[in-house]
Amino acid sequence: MKTASGIFYLLIVTATANAQPVVAAGGIVNAATYAHAGLPNAGIAQGSLFTIFGSGLGPAASPTLAFPLVTTLGGVSISVLQGSTTVAAIPVYVGPGQINAIMPSSTPLGADNLTVTYQGQTSAAV
Repeated sequence: MKTASGIFYLLIVTATANAQPVVAAGGIVNAATYAHAGLPNAGIAQGSLFTIFGSGLGPAASPTLAFPLVTTLGGVSISVLQGSTTVAAIPVYVGPGQINAIMPSSTPLGADNLTVTYQGQTSAAV
């Protein structure tokens, strides 16, 4: 019986470790105001810090940030897409329920789509 429960536990841990990241509805906000889209001061400017809330977004503990900043931290990367243009945001904190990142200065203006990739699994575009 111990063997069966051990295998079941291993399957659950493996499935959880490889689960697709999920960005919460309304979960992308300006890090300074936490205002949701459509509200005053909700815009995310090029070069500014923004926050992504959701589940399965990253590791249990964020790795230490080092310079120069890179587009992957703790196995997490963020793509911002508009039309045929894709840019990579710069994560500065990653965790299972929250990511803080810098919006690249080269991000196209206007409404963009965003995806989070963690451990080879990519979220739905938001």
